[in-house]
Amino acid sequence: MLSWGLWVVFARVAGETLTGEVIVVITYLVGGAVGVAYLLLRGTTPTFSSTAVTYAVASGLFFGIGGLACYAALRRGTTAAATTVAAMYFVVASLLAFVFLGEPPRVRDGIGLGVGAVLLLAT
Repeated sequence: MLSWGLWVVFARVAGETLTGEVIVVITYLVGGAVGVAYLLLRGTTPTFSSTAVTYAVASGLFFGIGGLACYAALRRGTTAAATTVAAMYFVVASLLAFVFLGEPPRVRDGIGLGVGAVLLLAT
């Protein structure tokens, strides 16, 4: 949680002089380097399948689009409003997982969605 919070604060400050597109490129290059370093430090060999790689590419595509939208929101609005709306991705993910992956909804999930809706409406 601390890392995500710091990410947004630093992105907000960077957005005062850089465009969202530039921030996305820099952020993702650094994040990719962190991921590669982590893989190397673990000393394990990752396994790949064409299906999994296809889903990872799709994930990266939507991650990039979401990042651009988040950085654009940070430039146009308050950090609190931008991050509250951006953090609602979990609602979309929960609903898509329920519909397309067959994941059963749980009471805890419903409570989380309700709290998220209240936070969204409060901003």
